[in-house]
Amino acid sequence: MRSFQSSRAAIIIDRSQARMLMKPKIVVFLRGIAAATLAGGLLATAVQAAPVPTTNLLSNPGFEGSFPSGVASGWTKWVVSGSPTYNSITSSVAAARVAEGVSAQQLEAANATYTAGLQQTVTGLTAGTTYRFTLSAHAWATSNDDSTASTGSITLKAGIGQGSGYASDTSNVWSSAQYINKYGSLSVDAVAVGTSLTVFTFASTTVALKHNDAYFDNAALVAVSTATTGAGVQATGAQQVLIAPTNFAVPTVDASGQQFWIVQPGDTLIRIAAVACGNTIECLNKIKALNPDAGRMLSVGQKIILGQAETVAVAATPEATAAAAETPTPDPAGAAEATATVMAEPTAIPTVEPTTEAPSGAICVQLYDDLNGNGVLDAGESSVNGGVFTILDTGSGSTLGTYTTGEKPEPFCFEKLPPANYRISLQAPAGYVATTRAEWDLALAMGSTANLEFGAQQAAGAPTPASAAETSSQPAWLGSLVGALGAMLLLGGAGLAGYLLLTRRR
Repeated sequence: MRSFQSSRAAIIIDRSQARMLMKPKIVVFLRGIAAATLAGGLLATAVQAAPVPTTNLLSNPGFEGSFPSGVASGWTKWVVSGSPTYNSITSSVAAARVAEGVSAQQLEAANATYTAGLQQTVTGLTAGTTYRFTLSAHAWATSNDDSTASTGSITLKAGIGQGSGYASDTSNVWSSAQYINKYGSLSVDAVAVGTSLTVFTFASTTVALKHNDAYFDNAALVAVSTATTGAGVQATGAQQVLIAPTNFAVPTVDASGQQFWIVQPGDTLIRIAAVACGNTIECLNKIKALNPDAGRMLSVGQKIILGQAETVAVAATPEATAAAAETPTPDPAGAAEATATVMAEPTAIPTVEPTTEAPSGAICVQLYDDLNGNGVLDAGESSVNGGVFTILDTGSGSTLGTYTTGEKPEPFCFEKLPPANYRISLQAPAGYVATTRAEWDLALAMGSTANLEFGAQQAAGAPTPASAAETSSQPAWLGSLVGALGAMLLLGGAGLAGYLLLTRRR
């Protein structure tokens, strides 16, 4: 009896010890299940497509890289009044003047005022879509040399204009503020009417101080809404892109062959130059030299001389030839009288007005190896062979030609182009991905040349278009199914491990 009770007590003790031993095992087992569930959820999340980040459509938005003539590459300066100096300011020289990265754009003037800024035209947009332009800016305006304080102010703006516009266009939309001694943010939205917009930075001073400096950095242009076709918005608005609004398609030519322009409301010398001979400083200086009396403000009806037009010989019209053939021949009897008549009234010679042959333009393209991926052609970055450029007339929809890089010296130019809207497309070589926009829309002015630089970077192991298409074509439920299967496998493995652990200790 005593032996039975001892055995029973031993069994109870063994069971108690077993329960005590099983408790941590159960805890481990439950933790394994929780970890497996979490891992399954993470696996399901991992197979889902990552959200596509918002694309900044600007070239060199951070004002980095090279600064030709003091202006950040990818940007163009504009000046309405004054003569500010454009410079690069780096964080190593003045860290407070750079919002992000290594450098920023600086405008400065000593004891002078100005209204000026930068602009950049972005093409390939979608009509009806709302785009937002944001910009970091601040100013230093003072009559002393204290870089931490200002005694004056500078008006700073961010603006958006339709098409290839100008800062003076009345249709531009602006966001205005005054940030002194530290960076602030400017933001403005606009709905694209056509396929291109121009963004502007703006700085204006009214008091001549020793230091009138403005700084711009960290710009962005992004789409914030999808395209809609509503009142006042056309989905196919490419033909609405204008270089310079005017009542004249081409300059006027007088009988002597001299080209001239009659100023219309809203015209400026910059607008006239853009249509007459191209949006270049050389063209503008030529017109200024021909019109020394033309000031900044033009008068409606004012005649602006553009230069001597090229003329071509034109044959007499059939009507003029027929009129000459019908001239009567005098008979011999009245020869003297007839001769006198002819001498007194000579036969009229048809006059032909000279016609103008519109100078053709060109679009020059280059594909470079963007080694650092900054979207800017830097020193040491060579050309890339095997890329294919295509030029399209967006007005007619006709493909005008193609060019494969490496076939000829670059930049390669599509020449003899009339004024029109064009689209240049790039197909990057195999193994390369574009680091700039692969499509550019632009309005080519008469006789002008546009230079476009496209960047591409070699991407080892980059997915091919085919694999990307296969990935995007997978059904949405596939990721969840794979995640669930992964969770089941992990749960099964955890359960088996727990079972083996428990049975081995018995």
